[in-house]
Amino acid sequence: MTADFRFPSGVVGRINASMWSRSLLRIGLRVEGERGTMKVLNHVLPQAFHRVTVTVDGVTRRERIPGEPTYVRQLRAFASAVSGADTNLTPPEDSVVTMELIDDVYRAAGLHPRGTVG
Repeated sequence: MTADFRFPSGVVGRINASMWSRSLLRIGLRVEGERGTMKVLNHVLPQAFHRVTVTVDGVTRRERIPGEPTYVRQLRAFASAVSGADTNLTPPEDSVVTMELIDDVYRAAGLHPRGTVG
């Protein structure tokens, strides 16, 4: 599925999602700005191959940023939250907006949002 977005500020975005692909682990993002671009390959599994490529004013820099699996970080955050610590870096309001956006994508594709009867 591909979905295009236009935010109130005028910024546009696009997501591509698939449970089936010719490419194994094709996970990445691209951000374009006035002076250049940033591409991140495989931000979900930083312990595996990954790369960050930044091009500003025609100069490109590539690097790998060490990191542990995102699941390890999620597990630590969960354990901290269960113990009563305030660890959620994403406010609940952002999570609700994200869920509403996913439901909007479903509707735009002619599907019923998850959890509703069609």
